Amino acid sequence: MNEEAKLAYRESLKWKSEVERVFKEIIGHDKFTITDSDKIQDTQEATDFILHNADLEQSVGFRTLEESKMIDFPTITFRYMSNGKITEWNKIDIHPDLYLWGYGDIHAPTKQINQYILVNMTKFRAKNFKDRVRRRPDKYVFGNKDNTTSLVSIKWKELCEYIPNTDPCVMASNIPEVEKLVKREYAEAVRIERMKIALGT
Repeated sequence: MNEEAKLAYRESLKWKSEVERVFKEIIGHDKFTITDSDKIQDTQEATDFILHNADLEQSVGFRTLEESKMIDFPTITFRYMSNGKITEWNKIDIHPDLYLWGYGDIHAPTKQINQYILVNMTKFRAKNFKDRVRRRPDKYVFGNKDNTTSLVSIKWKELCEYIPNTDPCVMASNIPEVEKLVKREYAEAVRIERMKIALGT
């Protein structure tokens, strides 16, 4: 598949330079590389890119969302069903390692991520969102406007919430509301842990 056909098939690759820019901001240096995932990783593991940083290699899922149309910004979404076929939601049980949501004007000729949320998917899976969606599809699953696709939609406050014995799953974000809530939830976790130690429980 030539590069032009590859870009037409995989919209995410058109955002690669922006993904690299965001990771440079997050990591704090540019001594890393990002490569395209292969076909199996793309179609079976919800992986768009591979991040190579020092001796660490991590799979990265990526999704762009139109920030101007977000009702409860910033929501994160996963494709749930498409023309009756189960898609991304059932591919994330093991992969990817990280997931980056980029918000901006997705229809602009120049691709630009204005705001982002990077999630550690191991921590995300530990919060049992799969079970939450299974128990309450009325809360989490919404049909798209074309009626052929449905999405799992998770509000950012729920993503940031503190759950005992789990670590925060939001690794980085340049959205002030998200950063503030993550810090507040972390402070609450520390407070509870100290209280348990003081009480000997």
